[in-house]
Amino acid sequence: MMNSTQNLPFAMTTESVSTWLSQIDKLDTIPASHELYSALKKLNRIKLGDEHLVSILDLLTPSVLHLSGNLNTLLLSTIDSHGAINRKPRKLARLSGQLVRSHCLAYCHAIADQDLDKTQKAQALFTTFQLIGFSLKTYSLISESPSTTLWKKMGELYQLADKEGLINTPVTHKIPLFKNQKTIASVLKRNLLYVLFDLYRAPADQLAKYYDIADQYAEQLTFTENPNASFNFYWDTAGSQFPQRGRPLNSEGTNLIFNTSAVAQYLQDHMPACDRKGPVFNSVWQKLTGYWEIIDSVTPTKPMLYHLETGLTFSIERLRRCNRISNIHRLSAQLPEPIVLRAMELVPLEFEKHGYQARWEEALQQHTNKLKAGMVYLLPARNPLFFLTQVKAEPLPDNLPVLLYTEQEAPRFGIIRFIQFKPETKNQTLLIETLPGELCLISVKTPSLTTDAILIKQSSDNEGLILAPGKYTTGDRISRSDRPDSVFYLSRLIEVNDHFRYYQLAAD
Repeated sequence: MMNSTQNLPFAMTTESVSTWLSQIDKLDTIPASHELYSALKKLNRIKLGDEHLVSILDLLTPSVLHLSGNLNTLLLSTIDSHGAINRKPRKLARLSGQLVRSHCLAYCHAIADQDLDKTQKAQALFTTFQLIGFSLKTYSLISESPSTTLWKKMGELYQLADKEGLINTPVTHKIPLFKNQKTIASVLKRNLLYVLFDLYRAPADQLAKYYDIADQYAEQLTFTENPNASFNFYWDTAGSQFPQRGRPLNSEGTNLIFNTSAVAQYLQDHMPACDRKGPVFNSVWQKLTGYWEIIDSVTPTKPMLYHLETGLTFSIERLRRCNRISNIHRLSAQLPEPIVLRAMELVPLEFEKHGYQARWEEALQQHTNKLKAGMVYLLPARNPLFFLTQVKAEPLPDNLPVLLYTEQEAPRFGIIRFIQFKPETKNQTLLIETLPGELCLISVKTPSLTTDAILIKQSSDNEGLILAPGKYTTGDRISRSDRPDSVFYLSRLIEVNDHFRYYQLAAD
């Protein structure tokens, strides 16, 4: 940590900072952003004495938001028809995210190392939560993974605010972007909705609309202890994971449980009919409501028997074996004959019911108990990419990747989207979404590492890449073991979660 402020372009007084900002305002967006980013990095490292860092950061906040917003506007014009930002402006994209991230960390520095009274601390926490939300928006717009550091900081700051009774303290603010929230709790709800909306797949021209919806409807999200399998989520504020669906298996006090049923109902009642028919709304709606419409559409047909691997590491290893055995079309192990489940009928789901109970589920459970480990029956939903199944295993997490395969068909890459766990039997009913395309295990080399990855081929010009979580940057060049003479790059981030990264590829 720096022992002095001599390297800063201003003295640690509000008068000096105001003078410096008036000079920065005369510069164009890009050089002004670089100057501000440089100053913020230094503010994060200074050793604080009597200086009131929060007051200085408050002066800098409007400029940070303004310049980051201008950079984002510049980027929008470079997004192509596939939703990818051209490689040349990627540095601007990263600068936009770095500005907000550095400003957040400077506030965290001030909150941790300065003696603030209750009003000052509530104000600083409120602003930091707002900036973290702005960071989440920015990273989705520029197609980069959200900052894990900021997410963890938000958990730490929430615990601090809760401990000191500041969660529901009214906060006044002059910044227009913050006008829809009046308390730390309101900002937190908004940030949680940003994450649950998961808009990385959304077209750039629809991002603003859905983030505005989160701003307007965030108060409908409720913190609650009432169990509801479809609508309840929990966030472990002491960990680095994003919110998980359901209820925590442990009773530690760091878990914040919240419910999305009122948000879903509000969207149903207030969103225009034309918007409710769009794919973006459908994706958001399914996540908020526990995919009940998809689960309710599961057809009582002859179930399909599959091998199942859970987790990216095991999926990659199984795919490696599949590649070695008859060009991934035939496996050495023979599958048992499929069993027809005759006593199956669907029972409509209702919002008020806890989870779902149906006779077909009981029949599926009966046959699941007779299967060997690693075997599952799949029941198809009306949407051909979704399947319902049941496994007997320890609790599995949301968004866990899986590999489905038989001796007759090429493997499918899937993602667990909904889980209902029954502790008494250790049976878990899973809704699995599969990604269309042919799978191929390849080795890829990025600027920072060499690793195995799953290539998903949908067409000659539409390829995706599944990678384990790591430090990747959209726009990075990569080399592929299957096409060593060609150069590709990560053109767009399609999905990011605790278990994998899903990128769209483009040829350089």
